[in-house]
Amino acid sequence: MSLRARVGIAVGGVVLVVVVLLIVATVSGVFSGSSVDASSSPAPTGSDVSATPLDTPTPLAPSLTPAPAVPSASASDSPGPAPSATIGTASLILAAWQADDRGISASAFVQDVVEEGGTCVLHARQGDIVRESTAPATPTGQNVSCGFQTIPASELTPGDWTIWFDYSSPTTAATSGAVTLGYGKDQ
Repeated sequence: MSLRARVGIAVGGVVLVVVVLLIVATVSGVFSGSSVDASSSPAPTGSDVSATPLDTPTPLAPSLTPAPAVPSASASDSPGPAPSATIGTASLILAAWQADDRGISASAFVQDVVEEGGTCVLHARQGDIVRESTAPATPTGQNVSCGFQTIPASELTPGDWTIWFDYSSPTTAATSGAVTLGYGKDQ
């Protein structure tokens, strides 16, 4: 086989790999610029950690649409505010997440809300098992930050976990979109 033919085959292979990666990235929403929601994302497959866990968090572009309802096994899992409370709503954006040998970590922020006294709860659900990490929220400029919270590996079992944040204060309540990721399959 001539050198020219070998180069042509190699270039064709590289082009094919790039096209496949672009298709996968487009289907998985990497280029969509919108917030991630478990109801619109396929469940991860394979034996490795999914949702592109990285050494550094993966930022998402904020969304101006209200966050969808959190997936739950039953309506009683998420009690919400007391019926007599008058609470405003806000967009809570799940900004970054990762899964590694330390556990599942994520951060979120409440868009266009600046206030003291709020609380952020990171939830992780696997079937009927729910794990939580609670921390005070911090006002930062034009938003309220939930910071980077971690549910430790000691509280998790390998498999698919759906994560989301809840934010509550005396005047505001919000729930982020959810994302499902694989945890501990190769750890």
